[in-house]
Amino acid sequence: MLKRIFGILLVILSYSEAFAQVPPTSSADPIPVSEKRRSTYFKVTADAVNSATTRNALLIENALFSNRFGQGKSVHFDPVANPTYRGAGIEWGMTIKHASGFFRSNILVAASALSASQAQNNVSNQVGGFFAENSVTNYYFSDNKLATARVGYYGDFLPFHNTNNSFLEKIGIRVGLEAYGNQIDLGSSLNNKSGSFSTFSPSKPGIDFFTSEKIKYSESTLNAVIGLNYEIEFAKKHKINLGVEHFQSVYGNGNYENKTSGINSFGGGMIIPTSTKIHGEVTNKINGNRLFLGYAYSFTETFSIRFTYGLTKAIHEVIDSQVKDKPNAAAIVLGTGDASSLLYSMANPMSANPRSVDSRNQFGLAFEFKF
Repeated sequence: MLKRIFGILLVILSYSEAFAQVPPTSSADPIPVSEKRRSTYFKVTADAVNSATTRNALLIENALFSNRFGQGKSVHFDPVANPTYRGAGIEWGMTIKHASGFFRSNILVAASALSASQAQNNVSNQVGGFFAENSVTNYYFSDNKLATARVGYYGDFLPFHNTNNSFLEKIGIRVGLEAYGNQIDLGSSLNNKSGSFSTFSPSKPGIDFFTSEKIKYSESTLNAVIGLNYEIEFAKKHKINLGVEHFQSVYGNGNYENKTSGINSFGGGMIIPTSTKIHGEVTNKINGNRLFLGYAYSFTETFSIRFTYGLTKAIHEVIDSQVKDKPNAAAIVLGTGDASSLLYSMANPMSANPRSVDSRNQFGLAFEFKF
């Protein structure tokens, strides 16, 4: 899917290059020949993210609550610590002013790698039958990584570009299309379990150093973008730009995987290594807003530096999930369920999917070249 999106954006860019060669019409003043028509920049960023992708990953198995309840189990996930990821990113962009001055094209490619310390997920677990258990397990995730990327094409319409009003001529109305993705990797090698357990339960209370859990979850969306931007120049060398954008997905998908391995002890001192894997695809959507502010100082006609700040808030929501447990044929044999347990384990998730708020702050330093 991402390869296709990259192809579409490259085609759009090639067309915008062709449009740049179109002679000006009589209804619009052309850009002066002496004015630089293209600019490109390279930016380094410092990012801080309170990640909805992480929270959705820690909550997504709650959609299986009804399925598991039908199998004689009650399992509920409750994240109590959602960490703030911090790290660095890079961004490249290009702007093309078209010959009539009414329209300009913008392309953007950005990526960042971030990390965070502790996340915590509390899991309540009630199981009946031979392996009865009523417990709460605190999972501590201390090795957490977030990778995020965005590739977009944005067109700015400048309806007042040929007016004599210096305040209005720099107002831009933006429309665009972008590919946006996030992937988290969470690692836990420590948990603490408390509660009551039957003699034959494989779980025991106390701190567990032998069980490790690794969660990988990705979200990818294709977003439509609308917005407004404004630019003001003063004292020839100084420029301030600001803008606001609203983005909403027109397509979204993701993938969830949870691998757990450890050691279980049964009555009689028997110890057995265990490994489980829960995975599946999801359909998701995103809806949010961005605010950005920049200040640029021009050293020459062709080179400037820019300081930027950006704030993003968005809602990430899973609207359909194919994440499932393995078919539970063993429930019939072990006496923790009946034939319906197998059907519940094979059914699609029957409870509510997660919905979380994503918050991002970014400071950037850009080096801009006009040509």
